[in-house]
Parts: sequence; C-alpha cells; structure tokens
Amino acid sequence: MTKTFDPKAGKARLLQLVRERAYKDGIDIVLASGKRSTFYINGKTVSLHPEGLWLIAKLLLEQLKKHPETT
Repeated sequence: MTKTFDPKAGKARLLQLVRERAYKDGIDIVLASGKRSTFYINGKTVSLHPEGLWLIAKLLLEQLKKHPETT
C-alpha cells in the first residue's frame, strides 16, 4: 500500500528539521558578505540529511506538478 504525500505535513516537518538542525540564534556571525548577523541558517544540515532531502524533493515535485509545461 502506497501512502500519499501530504504537502502541508511535509512543510511542517521540513520546518521542524530546519529549526532543529539548521537555525542558530543569539550568535554573532560574520556572513560571506562581510555583514554581521545574530542568526544563521545552515541549509546544508537539512538538505544533506536523508529526510530533509526527501522532503525538499517531494515538495518541489508538488510545485512542479502545478506547471505541467515545465516537464
């Protein structure tokens, strides 16, 4: 039996992964631009995580389905 993908639940889980793995707050960091920031999001920690990559791919596919002319 194949489960259907729920985009709303997928977005919520992806956001949870970002909060858990990628978002750092209350720090002083110098960005590549040379500007300073008190927060940082390291997208690699989510996009290179197996579940994060799967969710990103499924959510992107859902968006592409809305534009069949792109396939």
